[in-house]
Amino acid sequence: MAKRHILILIGAALVCYLPALVAPREFWVADETRYAEVLREMIHDGHWIVPRLNGQFYADKPPLYFWFSSALPLLTGTITPLAFVAVSWLSAAGCLVLTYLLGRAAGTPRAAFAGALLLCGTLLFLLCAQIVRMDMTLAFFVLAALYCFQRGWTERRPGFYGGFYALIALAVLTKGPLGFAFPLLPAVGVLAQRRDWRELRQLMLHWGLLLLLAAVGGWLLLAWLCGEDAFLHNLFVDQIIGRIAGQPQHRTPFYFFAAVLPAVLLPWTGFVLRAVREAWRRPAPRDALLWWWFGAGFIIISLVREKLFIYLLPLLPPLLIVLGRHVDALLGGPDIRRARRWEPLVGVIGLFVPLALLPLALRFIPEAPPLALSPFPWVFGPLAAAGVWLAWARRPRAALATLFAGAWLLSCLVFLWVAPRANTLCAGRELAETVARLDGQGRRVVAAGVQRGIFSFYAGRVIPDVPLDEAADYLARPNAVVLMQKKHYQRLPWPEGAQVLGQWMVVDRYYVLVEPGAADSR
Repeated sequence: MAKRHILILIGAALVCYLPALVAPREFWVADETRYAEVLREMIHDGHWIVPRLNGQFYADKPPLYFWFSSALPLLTGTITPLAFVAVSWLSAAGCLVLTYLLGRAAGTPRAAFAGALLLCGTLLFLLCAQIVRMDMTLAFFVLAALYCFQRGWTERRPGFYGGFYALIALAVLTKGPLGFAFPLLPAVGVLAQRRDWRELRQLMLHWGLLLLLAAVGGWLLLAWLCGEDAFLHNLFVDQIIGRIAGQPQHRTPFYFFAAVLPAVLLPWTGFVLRAVREAWRRPAPRDALLWWWFGAGFIIISLVREKLFIYLLPLLPPLLIVLGRHVDALLGGPDIRRARRWEPLVGVIGLFVPLALLPLALRFIPEAPPLALSPFPWVFGPLAAAGVWLAWARRPRAALATLFAGAWLLSCLVFLWVAPRANTLCAGRELAETVARLDGQGRRVVAAGVQRGIFSFYAGRVIPDVPLDEAADYLARPNAVVLMQKKHYQRLPWPEGAQVLGQWMVVDRYYVLVEPGAADSR
């Protein structure tokens, strides 16, 4: 049965996430184009130890994710979104299988399968499995590490702790310190709660810890030997300490994750709320690792000053494992009165109704991006109506199937319909190719006040950065051209005769190329 469940989960991942694998889309500003440029410079210039962006070291992320993503470009000679999305898809499939395996230890195989299958259609998981980000890869290593811990602890096989620490090392080399905290704190917490001091001592003194220190320390040592002293200072002071205690780039309150969690759990939010409430009222010893896994991780990311909703991704599996048991009991029980109308209604009202009304709502938002959302009302309107009727009729099996189908259709529409039509707006290729053409004509283009490296990939070259307050002085140089946001151009004083060479809208911002000219076009 386990093999059959695993094969079905891999097949479900392929079907649900296939749209992003075949979608004719490009890298979008800003994270995707930055990652593409990091990989281009890594392959082209050989910066395999310390990633670089726009010619400067890139201390935001360790190199492992880019190593994985380089496999396809090294074979084909071309960097495309597929190189990154394939890594996300493989990681997502691995997460589903590991969620199933961890769920079996906390319940029945059928309940574990239900939880993993529902995770496949959870909104945040559905998104992260198909975009160019490293969070899904981090989640995979966190789940794999906790699976090794669970096997080592419950089966009294300390050899698994070596794999636990090795996978933590891979998580750290994927996305930094969170890769260490997410798996280690739950492991220590559950052993301390159980007062299993002997096993805790065996875990903390295991030789695998030396493997972790050697892997991470070895990378840092190589960076230092390569003469990247400034990189190490930026990594520890600016990126790690700064993100924990410094001024955040994304201003968010401490309750941010509690506020966004119901949204990222759609369309299963109502079911999860009831499942967690019932599990909390009737705690089981087998759930201790799940509670520590979610609780410790939630506290960690809530204490970090810079918060992004995507940080919740590695914390979804324990909630979905609990949900799997609830759904298994709900669908397998003889009494239909166990079903609650509000459980599927939360998903229908929270997901299908807003999606059906989204094209209309965008008409009332000034300067809303022109997205191709015309099919949304025709797809999600009927789904919303069907979902409301099924919830009212207390048909949980059909309601769950409708919610899952809606999540899959959302995936298809976003990546096969909306994304290809949004390439011109979101990728910035036209602007970047204009910069490349100007460089080829001997013009010296620099970026001022623009997020570093977001146009360099499609320009095929590094676009140097200058401070915003030096842009006007730079324009006095021969053959100078300045790339900047339009709002900055309108505020700054310029030399007489400076003019706009062109204007482009990328995502939600206007960018201009400024050059010396005969008249000021402001």
